[in-house]
Amino acid sequence: MISSRMARDQFTMMRFTLAALALIYGATAYSINADELNVTYQCFDRKTKRPIAASSVDLSTEEIGCELITPERNSQVPEETDKNTSTPENPSANEEASTLKTTINFEKQAWESLATQTQDQVNVYPRSFPLAARRAINLARGSVVTFNGGLRIYRPGSCMFTSAVNNPCLIHASRDGFQFLVPGGKPGWEQSNAQPETTTRVWISGDGRTLLNASSAD
Repeated sequence: MISSRMARDQFTMMRFTLAALALIYGATAYSINADELNVTYQCFDRKTKRPIAASSVDLSTEEIGCELITPERNSQVPEETDKNTSTPENPSANEEASTLKTTINFEKQAWESLATQTQDQVNVYPRSFPLAARRAINLARGSVVTFNGGLRIYRPGSCMFTSAVNNPCLIHASRDGFQFLVPGGKPGWEQSNAQPETTTRVWISGDGRTLLNASSAD
């Protein structure tokens, strides 16, 4: 008798335990689902239409009404643009050349005419140091173009597009540097057999890496 009563009591306690666990699980699942769905309600008084705090809502009365509020997702407020600020257009070739001209030091060293050389004497150094000579003529060409405003309005003589050996624009070449006298003018001046409009002198270091001076020789 006693053993059967104890068994019945244990069975009753087990039922209560299982019921409690079921309630806890259900509440947890509801909470998770509600969070995942991001469900929001707005409750109000049906007569006055005034909103009521969720904590004060008594759903057992018909005087209270609740509506589902669907939040807007991924809503982004567009950034305001200043109507007075205009987007700058791409700079022209002249503006780019002007910008470069203000950032390049064309007179890192005051111009100093190096010793006069014959063409054979000038050729000795470029033949001995061909890489330095190649760097020098490339740097001199870019420098003289920028100095005179860019390729849109200026073209150097064809001597700046050839070898440093037997180059009529290269007047001195030694460890003291490469010195050029570069004729130039508007695009097409040389092809039309016109005279150069300007002559620019350029001095590049002996290793061909540094612009020492670029200035007008006129």
